[in-house]
Amino acid sequence: MHANDPAKAVRMVRLITVSTGFEAKVIAARLGVEGILWELRGGVDGPYPIGPVHVFVAEQDLSFARQVLLESEVESAFQEPRPASTRLQSTARWVLVASLAVMMMVTFGRLFTLR
Repeated sequence: MHANDPAKAVRMVRLITVSTGFEAKVIAARLGVEGILWELRGGVDGPYPIGPVHVFVAEQDLSFARQVLLESEVESAFQEPRPASTRLQSTARWVLVASLAVMMMVTFGRLFTLR
């Protein structure tokens, strides 16, 4: 397809609107794996990527793209969520490490100021 040839231009249609650029990029990656031409519009890039992001696909791929999104949604419904206890343990580890680092900095700071 040549960008300057209107006869060969691909008509893009909106597939979905999501709230974050990250979510839009995940969807775009999934569509790309399936060979679907996609385009992101809205708050996805730039110095302040804020606001909704619209995912567009080639008009001829719209029904297939909807099917791909539905399959992804169904697959994610069957994935086991990460247990809350694992998240808590990970957070507790980071708090412990940060606390030890602060205590070491205070101790070394006092040692060097006493001289």
